[in-house]
Formats: sequence, structure tokens, C-alpha cells
Amino acid sequence: MIRCRSEVAERITEKKHEDSRETLVLAPRRLLFSELVLREAERWRRIEDAAELRRVTERVRRELCQGELQHFVAWICAHHGAGMARAAGLPIAPLRVSMAS
Repeated sequence: MIRCRSEVAERITEKKHEDSRETLVLAPRRLLFSELVLREAERWRRIEDAAELRRVTERVRRELCQGELQHFVAWICAHHGAGMARAAGLPIAPLRVSMAS
């Protein structure tokens, strides 16, 4: 069956939405960390690996006010450890250990 270009594009878009397992979150306004942690803390506590934390971080960056990401990073370090935060690519303090040459 031959389809027109717009019908093919529409089908591809529908397929992408079907394949996406993450729920779509639209933030009407940027939130403060204190507001976001009240809503999402339970979900954040159940994060099990760095890949999942990376996906959560992408969503959090879209929802947080500018300058509030450091609060999220500190919360993640306190609850999951700095190693997991580093593995997910979060901007935390540089390593304290240095190698002698």
C-alpha cells in the first residue's frame, strides 16, 4: 500500500509516542527545588541505577528554575551517594584525590 508523505510522518510520530515508556511531563512554569522535591521525592528515592538517574535529571533540568540544579545534585548525593551522581553525569565537586606524577 502506497502512503503519502504526511501519512508516513504521522505514523512515525505515533509510533514514537507508543514506544516511549516515560510519561510526558509539561511544566507550565519553572519550579523551585522545594516545590519539586515535595512532588517527586518518593520517585527519586526509588532510583536504582545511573541510567535511570540520567533520565530523571533531564526532566528535572526542564522543570527547575535557573540556579536550582545544585539543590537537586546535593539531594541526590545525600540519598544515593556521590558515585552514582558522577556516573549519571551530574555536575558535582571535582575529585579530591590526585595522582602524583
